Amino acid sequence: MRLSPDIIRKQLFNKKMRGYDADEVDTFVEQVASEIEMLRKEKDEIQNQLDAAVEKIRQYKKIEKTLQATLISTQESSSKSLDSVKKHAALIVKEAELKAAQIVEKAKETANDLRDTILKLRDEKRLLIAKIKAIIDTQTEIINFNKETVTTAEPAAEQKNSKSSGDINVDEIVESIL
Repeated sequence: MRLSPDIIRKQLFNKKMRGYDADEVDTFVEQVASEIEMLRKEKDEIQNQLDAAVEKIRQYKKIEKTLQATLISTQESSSKSLDSVKKHAALIVKEAELKAAQIVEKAKETANDLRDTILKLRDEKRLLIAKIKAIIDTQTEIINFNKETVTTAEPAAEQKNSKSSGDINVDEIVESIL
């Protein structure tokens, strides 16, 4: 049986002869009951404090779990974000490399086309020069032929004037054109 201050106060003892002094026993019983009552109140206060502390610990553990879950989630999220950023950066670099390679290839093609065009233009220039020389040679021969036919009919004095002005240098004409 658990003792309480009320049980102690209500406890009755049988009286015998030559027993203890009833007033002293009653006083002692009252002191014990008061002490137990005070101890019980302290125990209740301590129990309330303990319950409050246990509840706070539960709350802190819940907060800790939430924080751990949040931390793990944040770490996973940041890891995924970092991976995503790395992949995106790698993709941008590859695209830039491809574009650079295309630009270089296009520049090479353009340079080759220009080289081919320059070679064709040089060939055309040589051909034109050759044609011009041939035309000048032909015209010179025609002029010289016409001159010979005319000179046979002209006097000797006039032949000297026309001969000095009739000499045509084809190379000088071509050089002046270039």
